[in-house]
Amino acid sequence: MNDPALLKEYIGRARDAGFMLADDGTKFALGYSIPQEGCEILRELVLRERPKTIVEIGMALGSSTAYIASAVAELKEPCRFIVIDPFQERHWKNVGLKTLRDLNLHDYVELHQDFSHIALSRLETEGTTVDFAFVDGSHLFDYVMTDFLLLDRIFAIGGTMVFDDIQWPAVLKAMRFVLKNRSYRPLLAESSTVVPWNPNPLEKLKVGIGRVVPPFLQKYLAPEVWLPNWDLGIRGRFLAIRKEAMDGRGDQEMFHKVF
Repeated sequence: MNDPALLKEYIGRARDAGFMLADDGTKFALGYSIPQEGCEILRELVLRERPKTIVEIGMALGSSTAYIASAVAELKEPCRFIVIDPFQERHWKNVGLKTLRDLNLHDYVELHQDFSHIALSRLETEGTTVDFAFVDGSHLFDYVMTDFLLLDRIFAIGGTMVFDDIQWPAVLKAMRFVLKNRSYRPLLAESSTVVPWNPNPLEKLKVGIGRVVPPFLQKYLAPEVWLPNWDLGIRGRFLAIRKEAMDGRGDQEMFHKVF
């Protein structure tokens, strides 16, 4: 039976210990896990959005998976929860699956132990439509963009994607592309909760200068100068974005807007 209090207590004990234990006795440090505040945000988002199909990329220790599965268990309508992690068995020793079993949440999760580009392409071939996703896979720019592209191809208008670790330069740059070139808008309340953006005086000065840079100078400056991350809605560890329209870039010669 799903018990949110038991879930919080279970994760709390692991955090007190500083590790999670796999069935074979391997200890995994909690540094690989999503902060509890972030897990609670994901749970609240799922309960609020009431999606029909969820995709999570990257399971690892299973903390975020457990919180999402806990929300799925509370939904009155059926919800398919697909988790993609090619390393759950060979690297993580199935510690994420153990977390789900210990909490009686494993029946709510459909695990695909494939790389995300393979699993997501298969979902597109099957005609699957997704309306909620949590992306915490590879943090290389091209892999983040691949995850976004393949998700977007099967994503419903009005659906919500949440990206973790946007403070990493490659993930941040990918998010700048998405917000400049695609029809997604940030959900700012969720974007700043986990790691709030507390700019120092120099960062505030950069933002102020960037907003008054004349257009004829912009081509000589990095876009981060004249279009600060804050103005795009990027502010914290998480970025939650909502799809507002299908891809409308018909003119391929335009290539992209500077990001």
